Amino acid sequence: METKKVVVIGGSGLVGQYIIKQLLNDKSVNYQVTSFDLTANSLSHSVIGDITNIAQLTEALENVEICIHCASPRTGLGKEIYFKVNVEGTRNVVDACKSVGVKKLIFTSSASVVYNGQHLLNANEDLPHCDIHLDAYNETKSIAEKLVLEANDPASGFLTIALRPAGIFGPGDLQASYSVYKAAKEGKYKYMVGENKTLFDMTFVGNVAHAHVLCCKNLNAENSGQAYNITNDEPIYWFDFAKFFYDGLGRKDSLKIQIPFTIAFPMAAISEFFGHLFKFEVLFTTFRMTFLSTNRVYDISKARKYLGYKPVYSLEEGLESTLVWLTELRDKDTEWKV
Repeated sequence: METKKVVVIGGSGLVGQYIIKQLLNDKSVNYQVTSFDLTANSLSHSVIGDITNIAQLTEALENVEICIHCASPRTGLGKEIYFKVNVEGTRNVVDACKSVGVKKLIFTSSASVVYNGQHLLNANEDLPHCDIHLDAYNETKSIAEKLVLEANDPASGFLTIALRPAGIFGPGDLQASYSVYKAAKEGKYKYMVGENKTLFDMTFVGNVAHAHVLCCKNLNAENSGQAYNITNDEPIYWFDFAKFFYDGLGRKDSLKIQIPFTIAFPMAAISEFFGHLFKFEVLFTTFRMTFLSTNRVYDISKARKYLGYKPVYSLEEGLESTLVWLTELRDKDTEWKV
């Protein structure tokens, strides 16, 4: 059986852990996997290191064929941390890979690199990156993606690719999935912004990981140097997504109070003003209102054709497994009120 050495940068994060599990469970290739992250995990050999330290990266990538770079700070943080990790860190990854002769670099980008508040319906990869992004996370993901793809050099044997998942969710997800859990816990489950008429592509994390594993096998000179959308290919209305979890967690009377966008946007602007003035975190933001008011649906035909990608977990399977995890959280949460 063929043996391939792989380093997963960000291996202790949600996507990284799912990638490592799938690599280790693959029976067609003997993947020798190392996680490189700020913290260790129990799934594979771990190297504790910082993406902003190129010496640590270079040492970890010695004699490695494939590098998967899925490290990124969570959304909602300051601009400085995104530029430090997503831009400077990614530049370090590219430089380290080239210096030690890594053959394949697979980068986890974001479907939002082309989103600046416009409606996206069946958007494909021909859509240009935004000139002005709505937030620093998407701006730095865009810069990082360009760094990775521009480094593609089949002539020298260095192949790069970027995957753009949309709306990642699943067990262990501390962003989209957990935000619904928090709303259910804190009594915010009764509120719906808008009329629930905007469609979203939500992508189960197992499918995101599957796409990365496919790249380990199928990345070649012909399909390298490009970005590929990755979704479940089953668009859903956002509040249908949320209501599935609200109902499953026992909040049957959810979404009874509707807030029109004509009211929601001014409320968000006022919240941001006072948040900036008094230095507190604002959750009700104009960015989130923009997000909720626009369709975000992506075409994955390119990934199907050139990578052999298709979702291996249905949206229903992803929702059900995530609900099991959230239910376990609820049952252990002493602050949860019935």
